[in-house]
Amino acid sequence: MSMVLTVGSFTSLHEDHDSLISFCEDLKGRNGALRVGLNSSRLIKERKGFTPPITSVRINNMMNRYRDTIDYYNDYDPDYDMGMYAMIQRYSINVLAVGSDWAHPQDYMSLVDLTFKDLHELGCVLAFIPSLRRVHSSDFR
Repeated sequence: MSMVLTVGSFTSLHEDHDSLISFCEDLKGRNGALRVGLNSSRLIKERKGFTPPITSVRINNMMNRYRDTIDYYNDYDPDYDMGMYAMIQRYSINVLAVGSDWAHPQDYMSLVDLTFKDLHELGCVLAFIPSLRRVHSSDFR
């Protein structure tokens, strides 16, 4: 059974998000679960420079679009809540799925304050999911 986690802003849902969620669904399998961590508004403003819709609106949009696919939602803000390591540990995540718009694994790992040794200790693998068009919500500003 795979417990899959993907984390992102998900401010303007588009086909790359559809692809990411579809791949995550395949990774979780029949008896697994998919957990989505939504970056906090504060984190998005800090990293992308704009204020997104409030988290409840983003969750509602995702629930409408991916109703039968996503099992759990979490806020993600390592400064105010648990960091990535704690989230993986707490929810027994064994697959961390990341869109391939992150050019290098090291870039993503440093952003979420993880090492490959951490993932190994947690029994978690990093899966890079292919991007269709390399679209980012920050492109819509």
